Amino acid sequence: MDKSKYLILLTFLVFIGLILSIPKSTFTRKAKPICSIESKTDLARAYVWGDKSCLSRKTKKLHKDLQLLHLMTPSGLHYTSFALLLSPLMLWLRKKRAAHFLLRLLVWSYFHGIEKLQAFKRMTLFHLLRAMIPKLDFRFTFALVFIIDFIFGTYQQAPYSFALSFLFISIIILSESTLTRILHLMLAQICVCLVFHQKWNLIGSILGMLITALFPLLFPLYLLKWTSLSFYQLHVMETFAKISNHIPHYKPEFFHLLFLVPMIIRKPWLFWSMLFWA
Repeated sequence: MDKSKYLILLTFLVFIGLILSIPKSTFTRKAKPICSIESKTDLARAYVWGDKSCLSRKTKKLHKDLQLLHLMTPSGLHYTSFALLLSPLMLWLRKKRAAHFLLRLLVWSYFHGIEKLQAFKRMTLFHLLRAMIPKLDFRFTFALVFIIDFIFGTYQQAPYSFALSFLFISIIILSESTLTRILHLMLAQICVCLVFHQKWNLIGSILGMLITALFPLLFPLYLLKWTSLSFYQLHVMETFAKISNHIPHYKPEFFHLLFLVPMIIRKPWLFWSMLFWA
């Protein structure tokens, strides 16, 4: 029996449980620093360090409308881009297991000492364990990383980051194909919009995924401080946002989650039955 779709369904349930268990007092609004007009370096700083303090409302809204706020939280996507930079060295060290493990240990140690970047730290720990025990199932390694992080790590520091990372990384790992992964990521976006009382747009979601797919190639340029890239990217995002406005945005309600169940477990007859009785 195919277990992956039921594991994904369980992932959604765990995510909702994590969000509901976070005390309201966890979020405290920080005093906004005094910033001048948004500069070219502000977007790069948001992508590299997660510092959104000097971004304009317009820039934040563009990312929100296209479901791209996750780009401002260094995570697995950023780690993938960082790994691309190190890929020649990693390929050279592939057969040298001790050196390969040592390099991953150094990367983990470096980022573990940084105060923020919680999601990035989880990914470095994941790849460190994979290098340490190669035969360990990657799904078990993923679960182990989040259990360790929940007990000893950064959950108390950034519970929302923990919950969102758990949801999206689980889907990427557990989805069987690219098509099902795209579908599940869309369902995850709808779920996130529900719990955070945001609106969702189908075209905006699809175009946002296109930018997300290209981001690992763009991120090294931000690391290299090619700040002019932010101007071109924001221009593209403005165009995408205008295109998405051709269809209405809708705010998901709780009962919409019930329709996610047959779509996740791929039971069309159950979906149409629920739609008929609704």
